[in-house]
Amino acid sequence: MTGALLRPPRWLERLVVLRRRPGLAWEGNGVGNPGVVRLPDGTIAMVYRGYGRDDVHHLGYCRLDPEGRRVLRGTRGREPLNRRSAAEQREFPDGYGDPRLTKVGEWYYIWANGRDNERLVLNRKRHGHDFGRQYMGGRQVVAFRTRDFTSVEYLGLHGPDEFDKNSFLHPDPVLIDGTPYWALFHRIQYTIQVALGPSLEFFKDRQPWREHVAHLQNFTMMRPELRWEGVGSGGDWPGSICGGTPPLRIGGDELPVWCD
Repeated sequence: MTGALLRPPRWLERLVVLRRRPGLAWEGNGVGNPGVVRLPDGTIAMVYRGYGRDDVHHLGYCRLDPEGRRVLRGTRGREPLNRRSAAEQREFPDGYGDPRLTKVGEWYYIWANGRDNERLVLNRKRHGHDFGRQYMGGRQVVAFRTRDFTSVEYLGLHGPDEFDKNSFLHPDPVLIDGTPYWALFHRIQYTIQVALGPSLEFFKDRQPWREHVAHLQNFTMMRPELRWEGVGSGGDWPGSICGGTPPLRIGGDELPVWCD
């Protein structure tokens, strides 16, 4: 049964949509891990991660045809989408990666992993694979927003002080006991959690995140359980899962209802 789960469906087509550009310093070593959202004209906006020899990661942008099969001519810039300020470079010296996109009103929000490799290595040396505690930083969730992808506004840290990544926003508020909340999915260590807030600005507040982490088990939605998720693969590795993309609306205009 496990083997069947690992094999892709017969109809799955392997299609190269984006290749690295060796002549560009900021993506010469590779591109990957994109986030996408459909635009009003039917084309697809793609924000991706690019990195060069210095291993500093940048956010690139292009548009795809409505079927997502090819990059539209003239839409892929030779410069990164984000131009990092001096303050950003100090906060996350190794850039950003793994973008996820969500449209809220007139804004497109981009959630990405802020990267500080030195801090990550030091914390792993200090704590090893002590998965019972959350070591500080190294990977943290930051947010951007844009109206048209010609420029982006950096919104800063939108997650806890602990190791956190692979975050995305539910595109609509969800109703809990009749009250609407925004749901921000994220990954502390190797499980999937959800944080709930009355507004998007709420996720910038440090104190709610401290309370969230202190009661993390109450907000954990999924844990690795299967062998192909890494469980039982050897050593003290607990397995790993993470969220990849916001859910798609398939119903009417009513708000989704959160059920226990």
